Amino acid sequence: FPDLETAELAVLHLESRRVLGLQIKTVGVDSEHPDPKVSVLASSFRPAPDTYLVALAWQREERRFHDECLLVPSEQIPVIAEPKASAHLEFDWHPGSRAGSQLNEYRLALNQLRSNIALKVEPS
Repeated sequence: FPDLETAELAVLHLESRRVLGLQIKTVGVDSEHPDPKVSVLASSFRPAPDTYLVALAWQREERRFHDECLLVPSEQIPVIAEPKASAHLEFDWHPGSRAGSQLNEYRLALNQLRSNIALKVEPS
């Protein structure tokens, strides 16, 4: 635990019937790897307005998730990530960093993830 492969999850609001797709990526963080790279296989990645990438940081030494996560609209992944020779799109993430970054607008307290997702599927 955790599985480092991308997991996909569909969120359905029971009243509005709005659906949101989540591509969940977990990266491992430890003293040797404090700044993980979030990597997505480019050939299977399909950005869409109703799909988001959720990045979670598993703190190996503490055996728990970091208090910060990312909730990134999938259409922004090609903007923030770089294509790599390994056929992946990658970007650096520094969980908990206070330094200015293109990721700042997507940083979220892990305990706020559920409510932020709920807001995205609620009726307008």
